[in-house]
Amino acid sequence: LETREYSDFDHFMERLSFVLNALVKHIQPDPGLRIGLRYIDEIRLADADPRSAIRPELLGAMTQEEVFSKAVRSVQEIALQYPEGEAVTLRHGYFSSGTTVQPPAPESAPLGPFYLLDTDVYREFTPPAVLQMDTDSICQHVEEYHQAVYRLFLSLIHI
Repeated sequence: LETREYSDFDHFMERLSFVLNALVKHIQPDPGLRIGLRYIDEIRLADADPRSAIRPELLGAMTQEEVFSKAVRSVQEIALQYPEGEAVTLRHGYFSSGTTVQPPAPESAPLGPFYLLDTDVYREFTPPAVLQMDTDSICQHVEEYHQAVYRLFLSLIHI
C-alpha cells in the first residue's frame, strides 16, 4: 500500500487493514519473506536554512558554511541490522532543489532546498520462518515499525 496523503496513522491503518482483509480473503497469498514500512519525508522550511531543523550529528560536513554554501546535494545511507532479521535503512541528505518523489500529474514538483529523511524499517524472514498472511499480525508489525520510525525521526530533528 502506498499513499502520499492520510489524515493520521490510524487512518492509514484502517486503509491497510481493509486492503489486507481483501487480499487474504480473495487472493490467499503464500506466506511472505519481507514486511516493512517506509517513510519519505522532505523537510522544507519556507525561507529558512534546512540545517536549522536537522541535528548537526547527522549533517556532518554540511554544518560548515563553506561546504553548505556550495553544496548542490549531500546524501548518506545508514544501514542498521538487528536480531531476527529486523533492519533499518536511513537515506538522508540535503538537496538544493527538486524532489525525490515525483508528484502525480498535473502537480508540479516543489521548489527550493529540502532535507530528505527516507526511513525504511523492515524484517526479512529466512525460511522456515515466514510472514503469515494474517491481517492482525501484519498490522502489529506495521504499528511497531511506525513507532520505531517516529522515535528515530524525533531523534534526528530539532523541534
